[in-house]
Parts: sequence; structure tokens; C-alpha cells
Amino acid sequence: MADELPEEPFDASDAIAENNARRDAERTAREDTDVLRTIMHTKKGRAWIIRQLDRCYVNDPAKFAEGRADTTAHNLGRESYGLLLLQDVMAASVDLYMTAIKEQQEEMRRQAEVRRSERRRREEAERGPTAEEMVGSLPPPKGFPGHKPPPAPPKKKK
Repeated sequence: MADELPEEPFDASDAIAENNARRDAERTAREDTDVLRTIMHTKKGRAWIIRQLDRCYVNDPAKFAEGRADTTAHNLGRESYGLLLLQDVMAASVDLYMTAIKEQQEEMRRQAEVRRSERRRREEAERGPTAEEMVGSLPPPKGFPGHKPPPAPPKKKK
């Protein structure tokens, strides 16, 4: 703001200023850890963290673009940030991070099963009805093995 006085330069020889700077850094780190824990305490928050790590190519060999050094460098820069985020997440709660990994694996299995069932349904729809489905279960024609003549109608009483 325009009303604020300019900050004085940090004096490393001043023990009080050094102590204040250290406490400020520790407080900021605690606040960041609390925010990450708050995010990680919800299922949606854990999924969001995993998506952020995926966007940063953490544990993803696709970051290396063959023949494209600029793209690889860009992706490695993203990975560098992702590794810092992963370090902060692990410092906040290893247990919640492991829960997030398990939930991601379960979601991937669920999505794979949904895709398999959708593919089966599409293939069945494309195949069309079978001959038996079209005509139903008719008895074999007369003269065909297994043919039984229909039962005789009941006789009328006189």
C-alpha cells in the first residue's frame, strides 16, 4: 500500500531480527501444514492433491518427451514443484497421503470396471439379437427330431 513505510533491509547481524525471521518462517510452515491437513481430511481434498501431483508428473515417466528437450525441461520444472508439494503433503500427514493413494487405486479399478461393462453393452447392442431372441422358443417343426404333436383338444360331452 502507498501508506506503508518501506521495509528496512534484513540485518543478519541483528540477533532479534534473525530470531523474528526464523519464528515467522516456522509460523508460516505450521499454517501451511494446517491448511494441507484440512484439505487432506476430506475425500475430495485428497483426490485434489493427487490430481495436482499427477499434473506435476510426480511418478510419471511421460514427463520425458523424446526429441523435445524444451518440453522435457518444462515437465521437469513442473515435477520439481510437484515434489515440493509432495514433501509438504507428507510432512502434514503420511497417513492421509496413504489413504489418498488407496482411494485413487480404488477409483481407478472402479472406472476400469465401468468401462469394461460399457464396452460389453456396446458390443452386445452392435451384435444385435440372436435368432433365438428374434423368434422365441418355438417347438421344432413337424418331422424334425424332437417334434411332439400338440395335445388333442378335449372331447365335448353330448
